[in-house]
Amino acid sequence: MRIKKSKAEALQDIVEHYRQAGEPWPATAKDIAYWAIRHHEWVPQPKSQAEECARELADAMREQFFVDEHGHHVRQKHALRKTELLPDGKQRQLTLWVDIHDAQPEEMHVAFQQRRGQILNDCVHLKTDADWYNEHNPHEVTIPLLFDFSEDLVELDEPAEYGAGPQEDTIGSASSSAIEPARP
Repeated sequence: MRIKKSKAEALQDIVEHYRQAGEPWPATAKDIAYWAIRHHEWVPQPKSQAEECARELADAMREQFFVDEHGHHVRQKHALRKTELLPDGKQRQLTLWVDIHDAQPEEMHVAFQQRRGQILNDCVHLKTDADWYNEHNPHEVTIPLLFDFSEDLVELDEPAEYGAGPQEDTIGSASSSAIEPARP
């Protein structure tokens, strides 16, 4: 029995085929896409106009910011996922969009918590990647990471002063870039 690959797995295979073909690496996603289309590795799937329009609208809402009275760039539209029970008893996940200017507190709470969860998930993946690299890289260096963003958040609220202050010893500060030799 053959297990069907997910869409992500099929796209990951295209990247591997690109690399195996001896194409330039590192590469941009656009370079890989042009190659994949030229070599018939990727063919666009028919989508409904409504699905395509919805994707473009979501992208546009995700990118909509305004500048507040303090000069901060604030995201205006926020997504929150909800589950809807259908008449047949099945569930369907919806992504609803709210505007920060008139959203209810409970809507913003859910949106912020879900977005925070996405950030945590990104940090978990970053830690896994860094731990693996630090253990397996042939250069015998350790790239330390710091996941406490408190100092970064304070620093971002301060006026920019370029070239001031010491560098951090770990990746975890907005101004850091240190790499340490591996420890035995």
